[in-house]
Amino acid sequence: MSSPPTRQRSARMRGDAVPCMADDAVALWTSADLSTTTGGNLYLRHLIQALEEAGVPVRLTAAPPTGAPPRVLLVDSLVLDRAAAWMAAGRGDAAEPPARVVALMLFQPSAADPDRAARWRRAEAAVLSRADVVIAVGPTQGRALRGLVASSDRLRVIPPGKDAPGPHPGAPSRKPRERLRLLCVANWSPVKRIHLLLEALARLPDVVTLDLVGAVLDPDYAARLRAAIVALGVERRVRVHGPLAGSDLARRYAAADVFVLPSAYESYGVAAAEALAFGLPVVGCGVPGLRDLLGEGRGGILVPPDDVAALTSALERVTRDPGLRARLAREAVARGAALPTWAQTRRALREALLPLLGAKAHRPAC
Repeated sequence: MSSPPTRQRSARMRGDAVPCMADDAVALWTSADLSTTTGGNLYLRHLIQALEEAGVPVRLTAAPPTGAPPRVLLVDSLVLDRAAAWMAAGRGDAAEPPARVVALMLFQPSAADPDRAARWRRAEAAVLSRADVVIAVGPTQGRALRGLVASSDRLRVIPPGKDAPGPHPGAPSRKPRERLRLLCVANWSPVKRIHLLLEALARLPDVVTLDLVGAVLDPDYAARLRAAIVALGVERRVRVHGPLAGSDLARRYAAADVFVLPSAYESYGVAAAEALAFGLPVVGCGVPGLRDLLGEGRGGILVPPDDVAALTSALERVTRDPGLRARLAREAVARGAALPTWAQTRRALREALLPLLGAKAHRPAC
């Protein structure tokens, strides 16, 4: 990503006459460490890039604004409960005019955290009813949030992009081989249900292997997974790669036969979208994000969440039937080609956010 000054110089050379934005015009309130690779963090990095490409710098903050507010405050769903308290107090002690608030619903807390669903529902209602713009990352999530938003014209559905670092044009060219490789790209946290995938793998023939790609977000859960690999006797069939990106990740997609994502919750599923672009059949759970990605199941097989027997059965079908695998791979390519790119997502984000600043989305600022 080029620096804002470089872009500003380029804009001036083209003669674009759009007002400069002050460094405090937009603030992003989040508790996330954006250096960590998650689907939500990737979305936020592209959002920042989208605004910076228009000459609008974004200031990160871990606390609500005090004193003179930014013109636009982007609220990450991770801090929704704190934002609800801040808004109930009259948007803090910030001076007038108050910030325009944009709720970034990268996930829906009440759905992702059922043990505290009632608390999260109250926070969602408090923030979304007062937000100037609410951004949902998928159609199913958008429909679930519609009743909480002050008016339907404030709701925008802007899915993530899927610039997979490889294939698409026609994808599949996988040669038959003795071993079949499953691939799971998911950070190690309980909601991803990787332990269920390990249980399913143990029930499959020894010719089926598994590559696990992802960062450790929960050390206790990671210890549980490592113990399960040994207890289930699948040490020689599982390869743990840790977090990968770029060409290293592309090689894993290209080497796999089937992509598996057994999550109990996904608001979208960026890794599954990338897998589709590589022509990989997707086996996952029928949660909102994956239902949006696969449409009517084209390109993959969806099973009920937390059902290891159903997950095992789906994996048995797709690993034992090369004809089914080939058909799903063709459907995956077609489905992946229809999904938005990150450039399209950034454009949609600018169209939603720049009007709040009185700027136009189609030309960069100074």
